[in-house]
Amino acid sequence: MRVLLCLSGLALLWLVVFAGPHKDKGKKHDHKDGHEKKGDHQNHDHHQHHDHHHDHHKVSDSNTKFAFDLYRQVAADHPEDNIALSPISISTALAFVSLGAKNKTHDQILEGIGFNISETREKEIHDAFHHLLDELNADDRELQLDSGNGLFIGQTWKILNDFLEKAKNYRSEAFTVNFEDNEEVKEQINSYTEKKTRGKLVDVLSSVDKQAALILVNFMCFRGLWEKPFDPQQTKEGDFHVNKNLTVKLPFMTRTGNYKVAELDEAIVVSVPYKGNASAIFILPKEDKMKEVERNLEDIMQTY
Repeated sequence: MRVLLCLSGLALLWLVVFAGPHKDKGKKHDHKDGHEKKGDHQNHDHHQHHDHHHDHHKVSDSNTKFAFDLYRQVAADHPEDNIALSPISISTALAFVSLGAKNKTHDQILEGIGFNISETREKEIHDAFHHLLDELNADDRELQLDSGNGLFIGQTWKILNDFLEKAKNYRSEAFTVNFEDNEEVKEQINSYTEKKTRGKLVDVLSSVDKQAALILVNFMCFRGLWEKPFDPQQTKEGDFHVNKNLTVKLPFMTRTGNYKVAELDEAIVVSVPYKGNASAIFILPKEDKMKEVERNLEDIMQTY
C-alpha cells in the first residue's frame, strides 16, 4: 500500500499516552517488512519492577483519557484549524506544578489531568512520571528525547528546598526572577528554552506581563531515525489542505514499503517505526469521516 504522509516528530509524543491494552477492530494487515516492533514497549516493561510497571500503566491510562479530552476540547474551540499538541508535555508539566500546590488547588490539578486522587496515592503518580521520564530520556536509547520544565517564580515568593529536590525527578528546575524587569525575564526564559532545545526553539515569548506570579515552560526536543529511511530524492511537492477553502503546496516525503496497516470503517491507520522501540502512528480519515474518527479515537488507537 502506498501512503503519502506529511510526517512530524511530534508523533512520538503520543507514544506513552496510548500505551495500554489492545483489542481488534476492523481488518488488520500486519506487514512485517523484516521486523516486528509492536510488542517492544511492553516487553521492555516486563523486565522492570512490578511497582514501576503498575504505576507506569496508571499514568498511561490517565494520560490517555486526558489526551482525548484535551484534543476534543481544543478541536471544538477551533473547528476549522489544524491542531498540533503534546498531551504528555502538558500532563507532565501540570503534575510537576502540583508538587508546589496544596489543598483544593493541588487536588484540582491532578484531577484535571485525569487522576482519581481518592484511588491513587500521590507518590504513585510522581514515581510513575519519574520512571516514564527516565525511560524516555535514557542515554542508551536510539531515540533521542530531551524533556523537562523550567519554572520561573516571582521574587516575592520563596522556593522551598524540598520542592527543588522533588523537581529533579521531573528533570526540572525552578528560578526566582523579578517580573518588574519583564524584558530581562523574557530574555532569560527565551535563552533557557533555546539552550534546552539545542537551538530548535527561539524566542518562544514575545512579551512578559509585569504582574505575572510565575511562568512555566515545558520543553521537549526529539530526534529519531526511521527504521526504513525516506529517500530525500523522493520528496515531492504536493497539495496540503489547510481547510476546505485553503490549499498550499508543501514538500511530502514519499516511500513505497511494507507497514502495519489497519483498515477500519472510518479510517486507515498506519504505523511507521523508528529505530528503537517506538513508532509514529498516523490516522488517515476516510472521506467525510473526520467526525467519526474524533468520536472513536480511543478504539482506533487501541487497534495498535
